[in-house]
Amino acid sequence: KYKGTMPGNTKINIKEGTKHIGGYAFSGCTGLKSVTIPNSVTSIGDHAFEGCTGLTSVTIPNSVTSIEYWAFLGCTSLKTVSLGTQLKTIGQKAFSDCTAMTQIVCKAVTPPTCSDYAFGGINKNSCTLFVPTGSLASYQAADQWKDFFFIKEGSENTGISRVMADDIQIRSGKGIIEITGISDGADISVYALSGQFISSAKAVGKRASLVTNLTKGNIAIVKICTKSVKVLMQ
Repeated sequence: KYKGTMPGNTKINIKEGTKHIGGYAFSGCTGLKSVTIPNSVTSIGDHAFEGCTGLTSVTIPNSVTSIEYWAFLGCTSLKTVSLGTQLKTIGQKAFSDCTAMTQIVCKAVTPPTCSDYAFGGINKNSCTLFVPTGSLASYQAADQWKDFFFIKEGSENTGISRVMADDIQIRSGKGIIEITGISDGADISVYALSGQFISSAKAVGKRASLVTNLTKGNIAIVKICTKSVKVLMQ
């Protein structure tokens, strides 16, 4: 166990062959900025990385089947997490209060079972959840996973989406969002990045125009039927 601030140790490579990262193993290691977890690890213990405020990203290998309670609680600089294909359970408050989180990639086809507040304190209106192709409906229906506003299939990306499909175009300017190529009668809603509702409309003549109070440089969340896209206001 390495509980404490670990002065000078900003990067840890956990020994290959390790099966379990024990409870409190790196708890409170505020200087820890990077950790490499080998494919031999099958479980991450309770409080293992709690309060590691220097961590910015973590990759959980495919071998891990369980992340115990409070494992990454209060990792306030943690922005991205990749969860492996064999993950089955995520414990209570495992990623709670990871307030900087912007992206979670979960590679498990079946949504892992989450205990209470597994993702408590994460802004689910701005953090994007990426899931395997074909698993979107399962995650949209699964407890706690369904709370994420942006759930997308396929590989992660960091750009702002501008087009929902080849025949749909979204343009913005002077507080107005214009959408063309959408089916008549389609429901369209616009939200601020905070999740605040702004306006809604139905497509007529395969187009819609929505007036917003957003200014240039703001990001709008445009929801078209069951799909969502981020739009940078021009």
